[in-house]
Amino acid sequence: MPSKKPKSKRPVVRRTSPPSCSPIPCPFCGRVWASVSQTKETKAWFVFCNSCLANGPILGDIDEAIYAWNKRANPTGQAADHKNGG
Repeated sequence: MPSKKPKSKRPVVRRTSPPSCSPIPCPFCGRVWASVSQTKETKAWFVFCNSCLANGPILGDIDEAIYAWNKRANPTGQAADHKNGG
């Protein structure tokens, strides 16, 4: 009998509409497998890496959370705008 996968303790609600930009690769592991989620309690947004589980700051606006993640992930300190893949 297959074992059940334990439920995540991370209280998040997935966003259904796309933000104005997307997260760039993780600054720690370099993978592009990042997600944007919202906390149930405060409705604040954050980006987290599904590979190494690093997360960005929890902020009140989805675009601010992605901007903060992108600024941290970019070694020049400038947030990259990846609206159109560039």
